[in-house]
Amino acid sequence: MKTIKRKVKCGCCGNETEILEIDSLYIDDYSLEQCPKYQYQLEMVQECQWCQYCGWDIERLIDNKTKCLVNSENYKEYFKDNSENREIQRLKAAIRITDDIKQKIQLYFTLCWYLEFENKMEETKQMREKIVGLLEEELTKEPPFEQVLIYIECMRRLGRFVECQSIIDEIDSLVEQKIDCEDITYMVFQYEKELIEMKDSSKHMISEI
Repeated sequence: MKTIKRKVKCGCCGNETEILEIDSLYIDDYSLEQCPKYQYQLEMVQECQWCQYCGWDIERLIDNKTKCLVNSENYKEYFKDNSENREIQRLKAAIRITDDIKQKIQLYFTLCWYLEFENKMEETKQMREKIVGLLEEELTKEPPFEQVLIYIECMRRLGRFVECQSIIDEIDSLVEQKIDCEDITYMVFQYEKELIEMKDSSKHMISEI
């Protein structure tokens, strides 16, 4: 992995701040939930060194309501525990201030994976439950099949096998009709069916298929 430092203008306080970005990265394997194989391969959230505004893109201007939130004592609490991974703190802060559902899902996933890599399994479970709730909102909008697979995978990781099987029974015949058997999504779906039948809630990688 190669990283670079870049100066940006903060979209909250307007000050110039330095951020670290991934310039190049090779990922040779990832989980069925699309988590990279190693922790260092996870996405990094940007943080302003002056006001602690956090997000995927802190150059993006924010409204006054969000600025007030960033400057509040409640927001600053995220950064007071020196024993906690700074990236985890940034993710929690970024989640707190975004109303964009797709961004929130991406942030929750990344936070979930950081916590899992650090073996904080109870917090990991809590984040995954929040993801499931958000994905259920998206599922009402006729999402792509890939997102349905991610939803099934999250449910499986939570051990909700009966609900997983119900979804599979509902879409199984449609998948057989519409998805080519050589397509990776078809292979993942079939593997999910096997894991659910075995009541396996552990992490599995794409390379296992």
